[in-house]
Amino acid sequence: MITPAYAPLRADRNADLPISVAIGFGDDVLDLTGCDLEAQIRDYPNAPGAPRVSLGVVADDALAEGIHIVDVLRGEIEVLVRRTTLQALPGDYDPARPRRFAWDLRVTYPDGLSEIYVAGPLILHPGVTRDA
Repeated sequence: MITPAYAPLRADRNADLPISVAIGFGDDVLDLTGCDLEAQIRDYPNAPGAPRVSLGVVADDALAEGIHIVDVLRGEIEVLVRRTTLQALPGDYDPARPRRFAWDLRVTYPDGLSEIYVAGPLILHPGVTRDA
């Protein structure tokens, strides 16, 4: 069992959230061949029910929301959460205040073993720039 890397994120409702991750420890990288990856955003860690956002591996379309494997042998990925998804998340009772969520990234190996590699809070700010 590994201890997940702590990765707090800051996002704005009015912009996409790209996240770059190298999965591994120091010089030891994780070969992602045959692995399944998923990321979730929830109200708080281990919140019951369906996640607010659930992302899986997507094809080579760089603009698609989801997990993009950049280098399978070096464990390099990019996660993209589109602004439309962030805008759909519930806000704080005061619309000018940020809202706190939790997120993590789970890797499931070909043998079925799963581990969380990255986790932390996601602070979602209202943003300023608005669409016309």
